[in-house]
Amino acid sequence: MIKRAFMFTLVLLLVFTSNLGGVLAGSTVNPYQNKKLQELTSGQEETLIQLNEIRNSLGIQTLTLNDLLNKTAQSHSNYQYELNQNTGHVQPFHNSFFTGTSFYDRFNYYGYAGVKGGEVIAPININLSDSLEKLIDAPYHRMGILNPNHTELGVGFNRVDGVRSALVMTMGANETYLDSTVVKYPYNNQQNVKISWFNNERPNPLESIGLNRVHVGYPITLSFGDANLEELITNHASLRDSGGIEVDSYIVKSTNETTFKRHVMIIPKTELKSNETYTVNVVGERKLFDGPREPVNETWSFTTARQLELSQIGIRNDLNMFTFSVNAGDLRNLNFNVFRNGQLFHSYRTINERTSQFRSNRIVAGEYEVRVDSPYFSNIGIQNIEVIEENGVLNIKNKQQNDTNPSPAEPIQPTEPDYSQRNVPSVT
Repeated sequence: MIKRAFMFTLVLLLVFTSNLGGVLAGSTVNPYQNKKLQELTSGQEETLIQLNEIRNSLGIQTLTLNDLLNKTAQSHSNYQYELNQNTGHVQPFHNSFFTGTSFYDRFNYYGYAGVKGGEVIAPININLSDSLEKLIDAPYHRMGILNPNHTELGVGFNRVDGVRSALVMTMGANETYLDSTVVKYPYNNQQNVKISWFNNERPNPLESIGLNRVHVGYPITLSFGDANLEELITNHASLRDSGGIEVDSYIVKSTNETTFKRHVMIIPKTELKSNETYTVNVVGERKLFDGPREPVNETWSFTTARQLELSQIGIRNDLNMFTFSVNAGDLRNLNFNVFRNGQLFHSYRTINERTSQFRSNRIVAGEYEVRVDSPYFSNIGIQNIEVIEENGVLNIKNKQQNDTNPSPAEPIQPTEPDYSQRNVPSVT
């Protein structure tokens, strides 16, 4: 039986930075009431470490957790979770979970004294680490999270398996945005970069192209975050493979945007090749509010994933279903098979975005072998896992990831199916 894609569809929402201000109305809502504080604290710290590893690789300042931002994030996660509906960054209804209509109202509610801030929201499919990866994959959210001017972070989350979830991250700064460091992602010399992305982001980075909810190559971004920058004027932007051949891409620059004008996106029209080194070049000018224009000429390289690997595995207890993500991104063609005692136990096959599933066997505690393969890679990713049961809930305990049939040194493209003739509108 053919079904829609079995992996959770991710819709991301974003508010970019705004000036903060206002009068503290008096904090009355305890966002941690009836929450498992140890679990929240652990999740906050793990998210901070993961995000700071990326920021450190970019050479921008790392963040520290701020208790008031944590409360702000947790309060909005509670609001989203308890209402069981997506209200984005706004709290339109006054109820016992209401802490402010907008995110800066919520900042003021809990007394955060920063002068600038932002907020991002995502569902939790497998775990917090997977959700943060999805935020980094999405260009607008990536640029907000990786603004070099942010100094503090708040993390809040709720999740009931198979019911609803909400991860909220708040960022803040105690000073006006003066740091004009250029942020390039993937960063220079980054390895194991994903080859594909499914565009399901709000705002939609391809809105000016007229595309939404489509598979494309992994997005490349160059951005600035300083307040004195009025607009990044891009005169040239290109992506080339190791042979010097330019990759056909959507170029989203300030002339395509209505609000966000401090960046350029290079979004390949189709999946990138595995185990390939790409070079990016962006030439333009920084148009400032105050001062002469500044030249921009940036060239950097990154290398895509050499082989296919499982990065996250989870269980949807309510659906008797394994969930997973891979290191290569959102692939349109992927096979995910689970074996128990040498026999096929579950199978999930995605072909051109449509998925067939075999999962009638009831998942129980025990040891399993998971295999994943795709026409984009020559290897089969294999991981041994242990399913454990705690208080009636099944969870994954990763044991070992193996590599079989390792990819060759040369980059490969899928031989079946062939996407070379896919009908995709071009940029004019």
